[in-house]
Amino acid sequence: MRSEFKFAFFLAVILLIGFVVYIILNSGSEDKEFEISTLFLKFSLIKESSVSRNIDITNTAGQNKDFFISVNNLNDMISLNKNSFSLVNLQKETLELSLSTKNYSPGIYLGQLIISTNSYNVKIPIVIEIQSDEVYFDSNIELFTRGDRIYQGGEISSEIRIFDLSNIGRKNVEMNYFIKNFDGDDIVHESEMLVVDRNLDISKSFDVPLDITKGDYVLGVILKHGDSISASSLFFKVSEKGGIKNFLGYNFYFLVILIILFFILLFFIVYWLFYREGVIAELRIMHKNELKREREIMELKRNNAFRKLKSKLERKAYNNKLKIIRKNRDKYLNKVYRNRISVVKKLKNKKNRNYLKKQMKSWRKKGYDTSVLENNINSISVNNIKKKMKNWEKKGYDTEVLR
Repeated sequence: MRSEFKFAFFLAVILLIGFVVYIILNSGSEDKEFEISTLFLKFSLIKESSVSRNIDITNTAGQNKDFFISVNNLNDMISLNKNSFSLVNLQKETLELSLSTKNYSPGIYLGQLIISTNSYNVKIPIVIEIQSDEVYFDSNIELFTRGDRIYQGGEISSEIRIFDLSNIGRKNVEMNYFIKNFDGDDIVHESEMLVVDRNLDISKSFDVPLDITKGDYVLGVILKHGDSISASSLFFKVSEKGGIKNFLGYNFYFLVILIILFFILLFFIVYWLFYREGVIAELRIMHKNELKREREIMELKRNNAFRKLKSKLERKAYNNKLKIIRKNRDKYLNKVYRNRISVVKKLKNKKNRNYLKKQMKSWRKKGYDTSVLENNINSISVNNIKKKMKNWEKKGYDTEVLR
């Protein structure tokens, strides 16, 4: 019986590899006529300021092409050094965008840079954040649904963190937030008053309508307090519901192979999970996923801190602290994993399958309780690092070891 299951597994792997190769080969079947040095443009400016940006466009069509450039929704704010040009094959042209916020109020403005030939075009999303001269409160947005994995009819989960940049104390702050596409259509647009004392974290969830058009969107947040206006935004994509519809355009026989492959793998997984090796394998997967999640949390904390820690010494000190905490957290998770493996082995020896099933069900539901670890990660903060570095420098301690 074991040899039959091995054969089924290897057959499924071969089919999977073949299907993936086919998808990869066909996914590149669309002939792109040119390459662009960037596919997204974001500007963060104060009012009454200006900036310029260069974009390289390379002709890859294999023949001479005429190019036409235009800007959608931001014509009064963005000017181009040229609106059309011709390129021979593999020739490159540098396009200069000049942006001026003169006569524009603080806020978030969306538009598109459209680059086209007679038979092909690309729309580059543009996000422009304009802030007041003085900003007392600022925000940072985190999206927990990553990448293209936001579907029609799904949900967006986000966290908005508000910072008191000037330490002005407990104040009322008006928060306006929205979800909008690059044609200017509002999907969500709401406003509320908040009381902010130093920092404030707000979780927001938004339903994605079933009839929403797939494409590029922005979640934007504007904070107002007196003359202070700040703006922050996050770019994301919405895909067709379920994602699987993208496969239906492929060869019918490969679709049949995919269905057969699914049932073979399902059969093998069920066998794997309900026999002795399967229990430990599932614990191993749970442990691996938890370690991966912990590393993602550490990386997110590190990235957020590095936005505020400007000097190399401060970042080095923060990294050293984070390495120690990550080591201790991994040690704790490994200990939980080893204890569970020990329990499973004891239950196997007693052949108590019913109790083992109940225990596995409890572990699946519980996951890994990391609440005991939260004090460790919360013990390092940007302010603590900055204070410690200042104290060391005042006392004349040698900070060379942190370089």
